[in-house]
Amino acid sequence: MSVNWISVDWGTTNFRAYLIGSSGEVVDRIYANKGYISISAEGFEQVLADLLQPWFVKYSQLPILMAGMVGSKNGWKEVPYVHTPLNIQELSKSNSIFSLSRGNKVLIIPGVCHQDTSDREDVMRGEEVQVFGLANELKLNEFYAIFPGTHSKHVRRQHNELTNVQTYMTGELYALLSEHSILGRNLPIQSKDVDLDTFSSGVTRSFYVIKSRFVYGKNASVI
Repeated sequence: MSVNWISVDWGTTNFRAYLIGSSGEVVDRIYANKGYISISAEGFEQVLADLLQPWFVKYSQLPILMAGMVGSKNGWKEVPYVHTPLNIQELSKSNSIFSLSRGNKVLIIPGVCHQDTSDREDVMRGEEVQVFGLANELKLNEFYAIFPGTHSKHVRRQHNELTNVQTYMTGELYALLSEHSILGRNLPIQSKDVDLDTFSSGVTRSFYVIKSRFVYGKNASVI
């Protein structure tokens, strides 16, 4: 099978790599609890080489595209934020490109910074790639997207541009409340089974939060 490149989402606590085929399909995956926060500045290349060794042996000089906190000030190589509004071409202009000692070309994609009408700034790294990928997959020019996580991101896309970013610390607050609060002591044991009614209710409530803070566009969809 023909493969073209390696995609890496390297965040605060997790490392996720995908081997991408010639038609854009995911051929293989590697996941590890090796977030940037646990790695010294001098150790990134060695950790990457260790994790991707099976692919390096088989495919040698594949280029590696990275996104996430690996491009932050405390990551491997800092890639400055690009300000909203921006399209995918503007985002790609600020990529950082370098080579590993073994020869592989590495490209780190910048994060995004948004300044609201009150001059407050919000930032994200990693989700910007998902936004543009989602737009391409769904063939939508305008939508709101919610990216759950430790710091959940609410994002707006308009006219083929990423125009708004807002962060909500829902994941971190949940962890604090469930593990370190009096409320958490009485919570039932959490199940991996998904209650779709409860999940849908949460998505609906989140949408109304978005509407109350974003300038609502009548042609925008919610993802």
